[in-house]
Amino acid sequence: AIIAEMPFASLQEAAEGRLATMGLPKQPFANWLCCWGSILRGFWAFNLQPAEYAQSVKCKVLLQWGVNDVRVSRAETQRIYQNLQNAASRRLAVYNNSGHQSLLANEPQQWYTEVNNFLGK
Repeated sequence: AIIAEMPFASLQEAAEGRLATMGLPKQPFANWLCCWGSILRGFWAFNLQPAEYAQSVKCKVLLQWGVNDVRVSRAETQRIYQNLQNAASRRLAVYNNSGHQSLLANEPQQWYTEVNNFLGK
């Protein structure tokens, strides 16, 4: 089983989300960051696509996201969720009073309920 909180759909979209919170234009800076990071770290950052990787996940997944998240969009979260192949064993938990932060710390009652229900406790 996998429990994921606020995963980004691609590294480029993660960079765009971070730049937006800083009041900077998403482009061309996100592309530059991914390109420069690729050179520094020795991998092609544009290929880091968790939304695409979700297609190969076969186990149960609890995907959690906060409505007020300014770094990971609803569209990214939905793309990951839709790409999870086993519809019967996936769950999307939306936290209405949280952003890009610890969901456990901010909405502990809902977090415990979601996790316990997911784990069958």
